[in-house]
Amino acid sequence: MGWAKIHAIRADSTNFFTRSWQKVEAKVKAVRETVGAEVPIAIDGHGRLNLINAIEMAKRVEPYGILFFEEPVLPESVDAMAELQRKADVPIATGERLFTRYPFREYLVKSAVDVVQPDICTCGGIMETFKIAAMADAFFSTIAPHNPLSPFSTVICLH
Repeated sequence: MGWAKIHAIRADSTNFFTRSWQKVEAKVKAVRETVGAEVPIAIDGHGRLNLINAIEMAKRVEPYGILFFEEPVLPESVDAMAELQRKADVPIATGERLFTRYPFREYLVKSAVDVVQPDICTCGGIMETFKIAAMADAFFSTIAPHNPLSPFSTVICLH
């Protein structure tokens, strides 16, 4: 069984108004109606939203059974991500822009993320990804390795 990932957030946070929220919500609804309840859907914010807009978007996509909301705000703002995680009723994911296990620790300690997404090709390799996964497990978080690079990186992630 596959899953759908929606790259629906294309506006920066200064131009993200009600009309944009409605467009994204309509896309998510259309995908959910098309694929049914069995196919997981992830939303990728690409770090383009501010905290207020990310909270609003999380509220709008929550009824559609979202697998996770990936990188809704920039990963440099752990506190903003933690605030979003407290206010959102959808799992929050981040990690593709984090390097080594050390920034993941802060996210986990502050309960700022539900799903960690280390990119095995940029976070330090297989052993570092393993350490991140073990740390996530200790905090009852899920791991979903990030992999946009190539078939070669897919093979590495499978290992």
